[in-house]
Amino acid sequence: MLPFPGWSGRGVRPFFIQDLLMKKILQWMASPRLACALMAYAVLLIFLGTLEARSIGVSAVQARYFESWGCLSFGMIPLIGGAGVGALAVLNISASVFRRARFTLHGVGVSLTHAFLVVLILAGALQYFLRTEGILVLDAGEVSHEILAGGGNGRKNIPLGFSVKLKKFDARTWTGSDIPSSFSSEVCFMRGGESTETVIRMNAPVSFGGWIFYQNSYANGGRTSVITAVRNPVRFFPWISVPGVFAGMLLIFLSTLRARKKHAV
Repeated sequence: MLPFPGWSGRGVRPFFIQDLLMKKILQWMASPRLACALMAYAVLLIFLGTLEARSIGVSAVQARYFESWGCLSFGMIPLIGGAGVGALAVLNISASVFRRARFTLHGVGVSLTHAFLVVLILAGALQYFLRTEGILVLDAGEVSHEILAGGGNGRKNIPLGFSVKLKKFDARTWTGSDIPSSFSSEVCFMRGGESTETVIRMNAPVSFGGWIFYQNSYANGGRTSVITAVRNPVRFFPWISVPGVFAGMLLIFLSTLRARKKHAV
């Protein structure tokens, strides 16, 4: 009698071991427990990063905790970074789609929800590699066609592909204090002999030429405007992902409602 399926006189068939191992790996990767563990770990990572932000700053925390594969929390606790958590989440969700895919209303809803969650996570990863961000520092009447990106020795000038002229900067403070209440920049975008005038305000960015311009701050007592310019080729991915997740959840709800009606009948 053969000891177990897959055994032969020549030994164990490797395909049996491979199939069993792949099933175990897929089962672990698609496990809801792994999903819950990743969510709990992400909350812990955010908590520790928030605590350390007081000592090293928000930018350093973002780079150390959320943009790395691994880090040392407070210089002594080894942790998986945000990039590692995101990669595991993509594997978990993808394995769930592969393992639980069904050609039913409920199955399609589950697959859509998980698939667009993967797109949402990948959008964050692509944004990290493809996003370009820099600042414009302009006085009234000054024109610039590039932004200053990076920090320290890694600073560099990046061309915008057009020119930006600051026509006027307006800064207002709260009555009886030096605390700014609002500030805005009246600018003119110039490209190919054409010009477009607009106003960049706090919490009211302006888009032009594939860039988004935010009113950041000001300097020199309100004479110099500091504007942040961001180019993000994948900025539309979240706009696609969120409706996709909603559509998947709607299909799940409809399938559940239909099942309850059949059960009631």
